[in-house]
Amino acid sequence: GKVAGISRTTLGYNRAFVWTPSATGGSMIEVPAPAGFHSQPVGLNSSGAVAGTTFKYATFYTAGPSFYWPGSGTSFSDLGTGQVVDVNDSGQVLGYVYPTSAFVWKAGVSTTIPTIGMGLLVPADLSNTGQVVGRFNIDYYNIHAFSWKQGAAAPVDLGTLGGTYSDAVAVNDSGQIAGNSTLADESITHAYRTTAGKRMTDLGTLSPGEQSFATAMNKNGVVVGMSSHDGSVFRAFLYDVRMRDLGFLDGSLMPTGINDLK
Repeated sequence: GKVAGISRTTLGYNRAFVWTPSATGGSMIEVPAPAGFHSQPVGLNSSGAVAGTTFKYATFYTAGPSFYWPGSGTSFSDLGTGQVVDVNDSGQVLGYVYPTSAFVWKAGVSTTIPTIGMGLLVPADLSNTGQVVGRFNIDYYNIHAFSWKQGAAAPVDLGTLGGTYSDAVAVNDSGQIAGNSTLADESITHAYRTTAGKRMTDLGTLSPGEQSFATAMNKNGVVVGMSSHDGSVFRAFLYDVRMRDLGFLDGSLMPTGINDLK
């Protein structure tokens, strides 16, 4: 029931907060983070821990250090200039320093994710079991989705649906992965679902010949995203055993999350 967000302070900074519900309506506290910066939450886990980033606006945008707050107290961990992506329920934080490295951090210990291909590896999601997914460059012309588990010598190349591009956007605790891939003709992208080492399942589209893009997945493997309906308008979809049309608002609708009730 906790909520993470951003609120303006009396000093003029936008700072990360966590709101906790209560019988009297709930309370908001500022998340401890590096001072002198705007801060924003990137991930909130089940215990209320927050991973986030900081930045300044002067004559131009300047990124500050990323941080991890354990959910209580005034202390936080400064994670340096890496871009954090997610935090799981065991307190692992996923991040990367583009284009040199990606990492999983926990309790002061950072584990570098081994690189493959050209070494340009961008992580996207982290499961509660520590599985990481994202995308990497095989070369300048081929980008593939990957999966990696701690202890593995190298990430697993998840392949594509026939084209030269794929990415992974979500992984659940069962190891199911959702993402997007171009087809053989390179002009069409479809959402997919897979597990590491298995062939991708093309989730199709709402209309024949159109495109689809996955954005999130729950613990049951249910995927949400958007699909073009007529070549221009995108409608939201939910895929469990088939693609279901969720409709649209103001001409388009992009789901960004799904809970585990479906």
